[in-house]
Amino acid sequence: MKKYLYYIVTAIILSAALNTSCKRDDDKTPDGTLETFVVSLTAGDGKVTLAPQTAATGFAFYYAHSGAEAAAPTYEAVIASISGATAYTAETDISGDNGTAIYVQVYKVATADNTIVGFGQANATPEAVSTEPFEGAGTSDDPYRITSAADLAQLRDFVNDDSIAYRSAYYRQTANIDLSAVANWTPIGNTTTSRFRGVYDGYGYSISNLTVNGVGYAGLFGYLSNSSAGITATVRNVALINANIHATGSGARVGGIVSINFSGIIENCYVTGSVSSSAYAGGIVQQNSGTVRNCYTTCSVTGNSSQTSGIAGSNTLMSATSGVVQNCYAAGSVTSYSGAGGIVESNYGNSAVTTERCVALNPSVRITWNTNYVGRVVGDHIDGILSNNYGRSDMVLQNNYNGSSGTDVPVTSDLNGKHGFTISSTQWHSAIWWSGTAQFSTDNWDLANGRLPHLRTTHGGAFSTAQNPTVQ
Repeated sequence: MKKYLYYIVTAIILSAALNTSCKRDDDKTPDGTLETFVVSLTAGDGKVTLAPQTAATGFAFYYAHSGAEAAAPTYEAVIASISGATAYTAETDISGDNGTAIYVQVYKVATADNTIVGFGQANATPEAVSTEPFEGAGTSDDPYRITSAADLAQLRDFVNDDSIAYRSAYYRQTANIDLSAVANWTPIGNTTTSRFRGVYDGYGYSISNLTVNGVGYAGLFGYLSNSSAGITATVRNVALINANIHATGSGARVGGIVSINFSGIIENCYVTGSVSSSAYAGGIVQQNSGTVRNCYTTCSVTGNSSQTSGIAGSNTLMSATSGVVQNCYAAGSVTSYSGAGGIVESNYGNSAVTTERCVALNPSVRITWNTNYVGRVVGDHIDGILSNNYGRSDMVLQNNYNGSSGTDVPVTSDLNGKHGFTISSTQWHSAIWWSGTAQFSTDNWDLANGRLPHLRTTHGGAFSTAQNPTVQ
């Protein structure tokens, strides 16, 4: 915590020449006949701040300063060294070096004849300017604190400017952040070379009103990938509320929390609002070959190709890392062109790619093309594992969708199939069903009868903003 020293030094009675146009009254000498007043200095980072004097009719105040004297200047030194002074009425910052005292002389001048009638002085030593942009040290024990939209933007800029140290650091959000003043957010880690490789812990606080109108890859974060220093890249405990995220381009990949997760962990996050793309989209992440767990979405998700879904657009294999999606649910509509799923659209890559213990509560999952790459839980299961998944009984599942109607797709209830096992409101409004059958742990979920699960943080606490996910 920065500490500030406050120095208030009672004025020393002196007389001095202000400049060639301001004369000293020869009847007033340093023997005590000048008016005395207090000069107040506040020592801060790289500066001292001179407080204004109380205004007086017919008088003006001037100041001059010296930063190299070993002690307060003598009367003779003031006469010899001060050739000019500056008028001031408001608080004034004077820059200086840490460890070197700044001596400030203040003159009260009668404006009628430019005679010095009062004098005061004080000294203070600036503190060192902090080289850290955030409070904290960026370590796991003392993470950088992110307290505002400005801090979050600064984090983004450091990461995107290829600052390796900040890209692989630890961060903790300490307050709700409103991004409504940011017209178009640039993702954190927006290129493959500037991937975010650190740990961002939202700590249960919200990031609200995120707006992205981009080209290519879009989300709160762009790329997430593990660090060569042994850090598992992680985004956790983030409530992304009322997001409006969209990107264009033939290969646009849009995710609410992360666009592409190469090998990291996304956990205990939720998204409300809308996520859309001219190509591929996912409510939490578009392309995943890391781990997504204990997340939910109520946002609508819209794409215009395949790989579009409520949680992860594609769950796949990249760089020898197999994607895992587990203990998630989605309750927003999903619409795309050739492929869509309530939880995951494409589950493929190798035998280890896994979607398990997930619940699709989407009101509708639709595609406009006449294909079978649409499913309650997974749209296209090529290989990998589907296990213990569930789908809403009254979900509208269609292809050939034209904006108002489509062709209903037949559903087979299968715990380990693309549509999941069929459930009704009796199950999804039962706390026991969620904790027992669906295997949603109360360590991560606040369960109660009559409503959907509310997310807890990984620290076991509640999120700062009240949750109200519902089945639409």
